[in-house]
Amino acid sequence: MVPGSGIPRSWSAPGPHGRRTLHRSPVLWVPLALASLAPWLVEASTVPSDTTRVKLRSVAFMIQSVASLALIGARYGRSAGLSQIRVGPWYLLWTGVSLGLMTMTWHASLLGARSQIDSAAVARALAVASVALLCWTAGYLLGPGADALAVARGLATAAVRGAEFRVRNAAVPWVLCGISVVARGLQIALGQYAYLGDASALVSSSSANAQPLTQLGSCGLLGLLVAAVALAREGGRRWTLTFDVLLAVELAFALVGGMKGVFVTTVGATFVTFAVARGRLPVRWIVVATALLLLVIVPYNAAYRTQVRSTAGPMSGRAAVLLAPSVLAHSVTGAVGTLTRAVGTVTDAISTGAAGTGGVTSASDSAESADSADSGESSWRYLADRTGAVDSLAIVLARTPDTVPYHSASELLFSPVRTLIPRALWPGKPLRITGYDFKQEYLAGDARVYSSAAVSPQADLYRYGGLLPLLIGMTLLGAGYRLVDEAWHPAVDLRYVVLFGPLLPRMLGSETSVVDLLAALPIQLAVLFAVATYAFGGADSGPRRPGGRPGAGVRGTGARPRPDPPPATAPEATSRPTIKVAPPGRR
Repeated sequence: MVPGSGIPRSWSAPGPHGRRTLHRSPVLWVPLALASLAPWLVEASTVPSDTTRVKLRSVAFMIQSVASLALIGARYGRSAGLSQIRVGPWYLLWTGVSLGLMTMTWHASLLGARSQIDSAAVARALAVASVALLCWTAGYLLGPGADALAVARGLATAAVRGAEFRVRNAAVPWVLCGISVVARGLQIALGQYAYLGDASALVSSSSANAQPLTQLGSCGLLGLLVAAVALAREGGRRWTLTFDVLLAVELAFALVGGMKGVFVTTVGATFVTFAVARGRLPVRWIVVATALLLLVIVPYNAAYRTQVRSTAGPMSGRAAVLLAPSVLAHSVTGAVGTLTRAVGTVTDAISTGAAGTGGVTSASDSAESADSADSGESSWRYLADRTGAVDSLAIVLARTPDTVPYHSASELLFSPVRTLIPRALWPGKPLRITGYDFKQEYLAGDARVYSSAAVSPQADLYRYGGLLPLLIGMTLLGAGYRLVDEAWHPAVDLRYVVLFGPLLPRMLGSETSVVDLLAALPIQLAVLFAVATYAFGGADSGPRRPGGRPGAGVRGTGARPRPDPPPATAPEATSRPTIKVAPPGRR
């Protein structure tokens, strides 16, 4: 443990000249990398069908992701950075799941992107994704460079000053929460909040207040993170009450907005805080949150969205807010019923086995078992289809540039600059609706159906010139992820969770296009650093103790400064020999 920090030493142990040392041999990735070649060799030595080729390449990609994880994770200790919630290792894990594991169950469909691609296109997409993953891993290992890291660290240090943890004022989280409540209340009233409002207006026009209200609304999550840091460092009833109330407010807005992503971001960011502060993942709470997501939030969102945007027209914001509790209660009741039936099924199976019935079941039991199997298969299909990320890349490879021409690379370069210009100064600024436009271009979607398609980073980069922009872009993305892990991770300073927490879901998302990520970064970073300065800025040094030095203690850990040793006294001038007395605790 780093003295007084509560952070394991292996998480931040610097080597000579401040360089991080490898905590274990990185050679584990070698056999994994060799194993990832085996499916390719099997494919080369046989003539498999397209379906078999998809399965082989999915397995190869998944093993390749684990090999990359072992390679870059060697610098972060035995957990490979996963228990620390490092964005790089978690990106590799999630990419291996979304592009590897979930693609193993890929099947054709009559709906969405899968109605226009086949197994051959998916197999080609997996080959391109494997090369892109190599570039991302190389970019992460090379890093952004010492100068870029120094600038990033300097910005964080300037925002979060002082060597000791302290919140500027106990009212800071409440102020941030109040700002977000007012901003999101205005969004609901104007029909601009999350899933509420008229979708046709959202894709055809925008107002000058949309972006400011969105950024002000994000202050609620930041206030929650400030309270979480204070609770993790100081504890006490005051911070417990503040954290509980602010968490309830954020979850309430997530439900009213009908967005699962807001729920995941809110819960995930708080998990990051406590995982880093306590040195371990809150596994039990992660299991509870996952069960709550699958059993309550997902059914709730489906039912709530259906009623909010019915065929009769969009529901008003006030009516949607009043509707949410009843839909939530129905979803909770359904979740309880599902758990009750599952427990009953297990209990009956155990009882039947103990009674020795020889496996004889009634027709009703068989029907219930079939229903349960169908329900389980449907849940797995939904999870696989929702988290799978290969479809967008497959259809882009199939249609670009023959059917859909390449986009100009200038869109990637100038999207951050364009976002910085307020709509009040540029009323005709183009809308950024990547998912909606993608559906029109690649899926021939009906423009009157206001929905969007998921666009993976790999698919988005390929649209801007083909394979070369994809490989260069993935290399730069890897370097950028390394910058966030090294300069702004809460293991450096727990207060950095205000910077790191909101960025994590955006960087991990397999449905976030690169152009959207770049466009959102400038404004989001400005807000994050401003809030960090407001919450933790304070004086440049900690409180000066009498006879002590200012700012004593471990940076950002909340550790109490150690008392100064008592002043040494000269031995008495006597003829007797001097008796050395050991300090307390060392006798």
